[in-house]
Amino acid sequence: MLKDNSTFSLFEGMLKNNLNYIYKGFFTSAITDNIILFTETNLNKSGENSKVKKRIFTILVEGLQNITRHQDLNADIENEGLFLMQNVKGKYYITTGNTIDNQNILKLKTQINKINSLDEEELKDYYKEVLNDNVISSKGGAGLGLIEMARKSDNQLIFDFVKINESTSYFYLTTEIKQKDKEASIQKSAEFLIKSSSYSSSVHCAYYSNIQLMLHILLNDLKLTETEIETKSKQGSKDEGGFHNWLKTIITRELSTRDFMLVRDFNNFFGQLKSLRIKADYKNMLILEPKAKNGLDLSKSITKLLEEKFTV
Repeated sequence: MLKDNSTFSLFEGMLKNNLNYIYKGFFTSAITDNIILFTETNLNKSGENSKVKKRIFTILVEGLQNITRHQDLNADIENEGLFLMQNVKGKYYITTGNTIDNQNILKLKTQINKINSLDEEELKDYYKEVLNDNVISSKGGAGLGLIEMARKSDNQLIFDFVKINESTSYFYLTTEIKQKDKEASIQKSAEFLIKSSSYSSSVHCAYYSNIQLMLHILLNDLKLTETEIETKSKQGSKDEGGFHNWLKTIITRELSTRDFMLVRDFNNFFGQLKSLRIKADYKNMLILEPKAKNGLDLSKSITKLLEEKFTV
């Protein structure tokens, strides 16, 4: 764990002349204060306009508060908090990670899915509704921070849960500002995590960038509504042994009608990446840099193949 006087380590992952940095460990008030100060200094140097800076700071503070509310003072390395911020060609990505009790996953997932289903005006009304209900948990606000992050980013919240043990999972949340292509931001996160020697996390991001891309294909190319996807995936997930398998089956079936020769490549690339992701997330296997880079290359190959044949 990092101590207050080792604040320099906070910036080890920063790329020169860019707002790119990562911190994984215990979040003290000194650490969070330095993240905020460092971000403010670099945003001022970048000349970013005040509206964008305000949106970034709102999301930044909410994300850091979420980590500090849920971190365990006696946590081991698996339970450390994670903060990642990037600026890629004027588009900002903020990713946080923290542990969560498995019994709370369904409630949180339901809440985020509801937030993601609402438009701008509906989010305002929902914020007022939750605020008026005045339901505050022992860990802080009743989801107001998540609603505010969605409002300020003008994007859906990207999230996932990775099981640690029977009682605990790791909760990843990515918020995007000035970015429509969610899969691109996750893939950029994978690249940055490799540079930061977070190889298992990089494989996870590389894999989920393709899951996000395939969901975009269902929405933008196959013209399925979110309600239709939810309905079809319930039975499809049972038949195929999981949501990701169902999603891959739908894409494979459609790809075969557009370019049958690419089906084998797609299945090969995705199969290798999924196998690597299982090793990284569930098998407790050591993932080194070559494997992480291979995972990112596979992810990019899948992206290139699908973007050639589908509207995303």
